[in-house]
Amino acid sequence: MGRASGTGETLSHPSRRPPLLARALLHVRLPGNLYDVFAGDLEERFQRDVGSDAAGARRAYWKDVLSPSISRLVRESRGMHLPPGASPRAGRGDGAVSAILADLKFAVRTLSKAPAFTAVAVLSLGLGIGPNTAIFSLVDAILFQDWGVDDPERIVDIYTLTRAGEYFYSGYRTFEIVEDGTGDVFESVAQHSLITARVEAPSGDAELVLGEMVSGNYFDVMGVRTSIGRTFLPEEDATEGTHPVLVLGNHYWQTRYGADPSIVGSEIRMNGRPYTVIGIAPETFKGRLAPGIGTDFWVPFQMFPHLSPSKMGNGDLTITGRLRAGVEPGQAIAAVETIATREAERRRTEIENYRGYFALVAVSLADVKLHPTFDGILTQMALLLFAAVGLVLLVACVNLAGFLLSRASDRRKEMAVRVAMGAGRTAIVRQLLVESLVLSGLGAMLGLVLGQLAMRAIVSIELPVPIPLELEVGLSLPLLLFTAGSAIVAAVLFGLTPALEATRAPVAATLRDEAGSSGGKRKVGARGLLVAGQMALSTVLLFGAVIFVRSLQAASDMDVGFATREAAVVKIETEANEYSLDQRIAFVEELGRRLESHSTVTDFGITARMPLDLGVINTAFDIPGVEPPADQSRHVLEMATITPGYFETMGIPILEGRAFTDTDRDGSAPVAILSKAAADLYWPGESAIGRTLLREPDGSDALTVVGVAGNVNIWSLGESPRPYMYRPYFQGLSFAAFFVTARGNAPPGELAALIRNEARAIDPEVFLTEVGTMDDHLGYIYFLPRMAAAMLSIVGVLALLLACMGLYGMVSYGVSRRTREMGIRLALGAERQEVVNMVLKSGLVIVGVGAAVGIVASLGLGQVVQRFLFGAGALDPLAILTAPLLLGVVAAVATYLPARRASRVDPVRALRSE
Repeated sequence: MGRASGTGETLSHPSRRPPLLARALLHVRLPGNLYDVFAGDLEERFQRDVGSDAAGARRAYWKDVLSPSISRLVRESRGMHLPPGASPRAGRGDGAVSAILADLKFAVRTLSKAPAFTAVAVLSLGLGIGPNTAIFSLVDAILFQDWGVDDPERIVDIYTLTRAGEYFYSGYRTFEIVEDGTGDVFESVAQHSLITARVEAPSGDAELVLGEMVSGNYFDVMGVRTSIGRTFLPEEDATEGTHPVLVLGNHYWQTRYGADPSIVGSEIRMNGRPYTVIGIAPETFKGRLAPGIGTDFWVPFQMFPHLSPSKMGNGDLTITGRLRAGVEPGQAIAAVETIATREAERRRTEIENYRGYFALVAVSLADVKLHPTFDGILTQMALLLFAAVGLVLLVACVNLAGFLLSRASDRRKEMAVRVAMGAGRTAIVRQLLVESLVLSGLGAMLGLVLGQLAMRAIVSIELPVPIPLELEVGLSLPLLLFTAGSAIVAAVLFGLTPALEATRAPVAATLRDEAGSSGGKRKVGARGLLVAGQMALSTVLLFGAVIFVRSLQAASDMDVGFATREAAVVKIETEANEYSLDQRIAFVEELGRRLESHSTVTDFGITARMPLDLGVINTAFDIPGVEPPADQSRHVLEMATITPGYFETMGIPILEGRAFTDTDRDGSAPVAILSKAAADLYWPGESAIGRTLLREPDGSDALTVVGVAGNVNIWSLGESPRPYMYRPYFQGLSFAAFFVTARGNAPPGELAALIRNEARAIDPEVFLTEVGTMDDHLGYIYFLPRMAAAMLSIVGVLALLLACMGLYGMVSYGVSRRTREMGIRLALGAERQEVVNMVLKSGLVIVGVGAAVGIVASLGLGQVVQRFLFGAGALDPLAILTAPLLLGVVAAVATYLPARRASRVDPVRALRSE
């Protein structure tokens, strides 16, 4: 039954009322503000019990009235003020603001009185928010960068589309087709392509720089103006090789020329030729290479005879157009598809037996993050990273909830006294939420600092290719909003329940010290559930870390068809030296003779393309009696040109026939070696030796297959055997850039230095873009697996640390709440080891439940990330066993420490303390 008045009178029959004398005595002992709440609670309890045992209800009422706890309550409440903002009348306007400010001051004062609790809570949140801010900065810089162009929604990129739906770059002829056929939708159409060049720095040293070879209207299409100087004039891109001018990238200008404006108008030497600097790009525009990779310079496309003689024939151009005013991207997409259809029809009509495929696709720059082919994969990887660090944040937030729940239990009496003195429950919940917000705010600031440090560490990682990163990873408005949002969500979602719990206990029972036992089990159960959740999340993250480490190990041990250890690799670029074909051949032959003269070099070979390397060389041919694929007019294979000794050096076996010899050169019969996959494709079950490949349809230029080599991985670690062709380097197929690989009796690093020295001895001006080992050369192919394994290992260990902090805190809190029980057990003769086992059991049961749930969830995770793995998967037994075992060992330590402390309780002191 409820209360009828502040005096505790009810509408019940007089015989069912509490004893009159006891009520009067209670009124004397308690002041009015405490009497209203205390008497009401006693009245409710009396009415609940009197029906079943009237005499017992009266005795219990007298016992409560005479309890010494009432005197203690009066003493504790003297001088106690209501928490700031507790007045129910402070509801809106300035009153509400003043109340919240008062709550904030009170929260700061309260938390400063518990420095250990505050430090642990803030550290836990900081460790959770830090990785999230770092990953947010990284993803924001890569996937949501501002290209620095004017009206990006009006810029459209055009790609050549394959039958498989892949977006490829285009050739110069495609650019002409697009430029001629889209004048009604585009103001202007530009082309641009990546190049590298050797630039003589102010110090006199030569360095490799990244640039773009662009059409003269490139900057107009992008809507970019230089910060100093000008862009290209139409006549500077009108004739081949006549205008050696360039625009410098802003970052390169600042780092290499000290932001000296006088550089505009002066000359710098690039590939051995002077180029005049005509302008400096604005700081906001870093080019169109890729997010985080800035362009160092731009040159007119018509300078290709000097900078890249093969550029006109390469299909590596990006075509970009700017929409006319009023034209929508959809109209441009339709127009591009129309001209592609028209061009495909023309080819079918004019080219006999044409079976090729020609299609174009247009994509708005506003919808492109890196490249349409790779954007989906990048987004999935970003989501995977966010999921991993998000779980760490969740573990940290659960820690916060557990800490606040324990603190709320310890402050139950304080809250009861405040309610008894007139504080509204809503005001108390608000005040506790403000405390939670203060903790989250401090954690967010710490996380922001840790995240920036982590981000700088990530950006400073040396890439496996000589390209510097220019990611914008400083403080930004989106980052600050993300961090603030994380802190607010953590405070509200995980601080509300403990705040409500602190005000739900019956006031009178709490003030009589009865709630400590009555509610203890339920509170411990809630904390145990939180810790079990942490253990489950930690198991998932540890499982992810283990399977990615296993994947990296499998990738390192994977058979890729060639030897990946103990070899030197040096890449030499002769294009900048403007060598003729005869000069390149002479250089390679002289380098070969010099290497043969060294006893430390046992095997060496030269190739225009290494396996598992960027770049591609294709060759087209006919095979008598073998029809090409349905969508092609001729057979097409990827190809590498090699010198004798290449197969031995690379460890690629010759399965049939012979390798190339010194006699396979100009003037001898043209020959080729096919991979086993190619031989099986064209002549399944038959020998390929002696077969003919026609480079010209009329049969005037025929190749003879003289050998079949083992399959090697060409593009990726997990690819299926790919058909491939090898041609002799000296049969007129010497490329300007080539690799020298060698093995011998010296460490690979020394062999690489030897090759470098001999190359420089032949021509001091020759440019070497790579000098290292095979491990270094293959670094880029293992870069992502290594990064994924490292990052997931870090977040897994971090989650484990946070979860064990929560477990340690829960067990320690439980021990402190059961000090009297421990003392009684020890006083009654219990062995100290029994006490340790009891505490250990309670903690490890929670760990076991969480680990079991985590294993089930991990199996689902394995299916999700399967596509990113090499040789490991969701059912990898080592990963399934390692994660829970590691969790169990660390959790056992976290549980044992408070258990041992519990076993050392002094029984006499424990009983006296109660």
